[in-house]
Amino acid sequence: MTTPPRANADNKPDSPTLISPTEHAVNVSLNPTLDVNVIDLDGDGLTVTFYGHKVSGNTGEDFTLIALPDTQNESQFYPAVFSSQTQWIVDNKTTQNIIFVTHLGDLVNTADNTAQWISADAAMGLLDSPDVFYSAGPGNHDLPIYRPTSLYPIYFGTSRFSEKSYYGGSFDSNNYNNYSLFSTSGMDFILINLQYSPSYAMLDWADALLKANADRRGIIVSHSILTINDAFTSEGTTIYNALKDNPNLFLMLCGHMHSSGDGAAYRSELGDDGHTIHIMLANYQDYANGGNGYMRILRFSPANNKIYATTYSPYIDAYITTSPDQMEMAYDMSESSPFELIGLVSDVASGDNASITWPDLSPETEYKWKVTVSDEISTTEGMVWSFMTGTGLAGDFDNDCDVDGDDLALLIAKLIAEPESEDKKAFAGAFGTVCP
Repeated sequence: MTTPPRANADNKPDSPTLISPTEHAVNVSLNPTLDVNVIDLDGDGLTVTFYGHKVSGNTGEDFTLIALPDTQNESQFYPAVFSSQTQWIVDNKTTQNIIFVTHLGDLVNTADNTAQWISADAAMGLLDSPDVFYSAGPGNHDLPIYRPTSLYPIYFGTSRFSEKSYYGGSFDSNNYNNYSLFSTSGMDFILINLQYSPSYAMLDWADALLKANADRRGIIVSHSILTINDAFTSEGTTIYNALKDNPNLFLMLCGHMHSSGDGAAYRSELGDDGHTIHIMLANYQDYANGGNGYMRILRFSPANNKIYATTYSPYIDAYITTSPDQMEMAYDMSESSPFELIGLVSDVASGDNASITWPDLSPETEYKWKVTVSDEISTTEGMVWSFMTGTGLAGDFDNDCDVDGDDLALLIAKLIAEPESEDKKAFAGAFGTVCP
């Protein structure tokens, strides 16, 4: 979680500046030199540690995550509409490869109304028998804000989820803030439901979960994040600022804001490390029949590195095809091995460059790397950078993606040491005949 600087504290080293390879560089050597510039306002000697990993394509099958927008009017007046949504999910669980469903809050209109909670319980309960993974978090109408008490903990408390394999736990016993863990297509996810207007303690809890599950891709669901004009709500600004320093957070979903002719919003923001966080609103409660049964369908396509958003109603069998109800979002779903230590450079003066060779990389392969910069007290982690290696040319013995006199010198030295070396054949393919 991002916190303000402390008075009289040690100045942390600045975030490192990339020198080379440039971001998204191609035809990079198979033994590249990683080079960054580092600065510390205190002038401390710095230790620069380099980490990297190989990235490979993800050919996993497409899968679907569904967001159920505010159903408060459906629970009160149109329970059949609510049930049509969850029944469609059950009926299409296999064909659509639906791996998770989350409710965006405001399950009911009146927090202490038993009849409304029974309707919501019955509709969401349809997901239980085929074991559809799902979660919920309360909106403002679900909380004891306008009424003295709420029945949410009774109908959607920890007892409803505690035996489910994907349920991770909750902030406290009322289950207003909870999280789920699931995996598919070679990827692991953590989805955190936060109540309407979460406190700083709740945000600290969510922040700690994202950091403890840094190897999982993070999704935050909270009732109020965006307005219908694509701007942050005050609650959304607080949530985003609290959690944007987590590199694994890539998606935020919300409901709450609405109008009679508009139920969608979208914006993208950057995390502290420069990665994209997609933020989406869906809420159709002002439409006919309490929302006409519209829900947001997010189809993840690992092979295309895209998330395709559509908005569909099984109740009236119709789509909303205007943006952002229907749109696509770029999201890297490549499979990556964990970051591994490449090496470190010690006693680097502030303002100097630190460099290290990353040896023996594979040709035509994407790699990602990052560095941490430490003084005697603090450590700063830099952005994640990427590049693509070259083809590995015949005769390119120094792996710098060309064939020149340096390669000839290396070959001569090797042939002197190993007269029968097969490398002379590779060199001949680039330079012409090499005498046996």
